[in-house]
Amino acid sequence: MVVEAKAIRRKKLFRDGTVISVSVLAAVILYQSNFLIEFLNSFSGIYFVMGAFLAGILFASTFTVAVASSVFLLLTKTHNAFAIALIGGLGALAGDTLIFKFLRDDLIADFEYLEKHFPNKLAKRIIHSKLIFWFLPIIAALVIASPFPDEVGLLLLASIKLKYHHFSILSFTFNTIGILILSIVGKAI
Repeated sequence: MVVEAKAIRRKKLFRDGTVISVSVLAAVILYQSNFLIEFLNSFSGIYFVMGAFLAGILFASTFTVAVASSVFLLLTKTHNAFAIALIGGLGALAGDTLIFKFLRDDLIADFEYLEKHFPNKLAKRIIHSKLIFWFLPIIAALVIASPFPDEVGLLLLASIKLKYHHFSILSFTFNTIGILILSIVGKAI
């Protein structure tokens, strides 16, 4: 029974890694092609709000963060970075809420599997120290603000049993900051 669970978990991790790799490849191809530019140009005027919101939802997931980043970079060429960040932050909050509410148990199982099979004992002691417990919300907020997978930050927040209203404030604030930084860098390029 345990062997089957390990095999299933390993298959799931391999599948997820493959999906992430394909997502990054798709983002690179989309960013360099005219298709995405033409598609985003159709979001001129008020329709860019819908594009930024949908990109925000995609920004929340490991599997689609690369595509969302490409969309934000292209939107910043024609729209205000602050507006994109605010609207994208709302979309990311919606995406994070779905992840937080529906995938929390699965994320915790993935984390426990990786932790159990992590070879370094020192890393395990650091992860379980009281110092880390106090810094988990800060670490989670930084992960959420970065283009790194929000699931890791959400897992950290779920591990300390953060209340939803605190989670939503952190998610919106730090996703907005992350999207704003990405947008400003995109404008500078």
